[in-house]
Amino acid sequence: TIDRFIRTSRYADDTNDDFVLALNGGESQMAFSQLGRDGAIDPGGAVLVTNMEVGRIHSRAGNRWCAIAIPRRRILDLVGNVEDIVGIPVVSDRAPLRHLRRQIDLLLGPQCPVGDAALTDHIGTTLIDLIALSFDTRRDTAGIAGRRGVRAARLQDVLSGIDANFSDPKFSS
Repeated sequence: TIDRFIRTSRYADDTNDDFVLALNGGESQMAFSQLGRDGAIDPGGAVLVTNMEVGRIHSRAGNRWCAIAIPRRRILDLVGNVEDIVGIPVVSDRAPLRHLRRQIDLLLGPQCPVGDAALTDHIGTTLIDLIALSFDTRRDTAGIAGRRGVRAARLQDVLSGIDANFSDPKFSS
């Protein structure tokens, strides 16, 4: 675990305009600062930052967090005002963020699907859709992403529940 990440002006990169989603998987808050926005990411929450600007994220030792690089062109297709949401924390109880965390757990787990280009592209699209929905609830975003990422994430939740409980005689749909 890393307890602090600092991007100084020396490392702020105007040639890499990607965004990074920082997910707090620990039990304590993480503090962040970028573009004059300071705040806290609650456990289970997230914040979007950019590679192009100076910033910092830090927390107590023993934390657990995940950073996901997001190509600018992929998220702009769904979230037109993406610069407006940089540094605005997303609370952990948002359904798309819960689904996103489950998908990431699957990808980081032992049953991670690898080696199939079409599947890898589908997984990337699902993650982008869930990230966009976590921040943006515009009707067009929700419509596009809902037909793709959220449906796939809900199906995965159902299949995981069946897999974990199918042998329990009390288990039912």
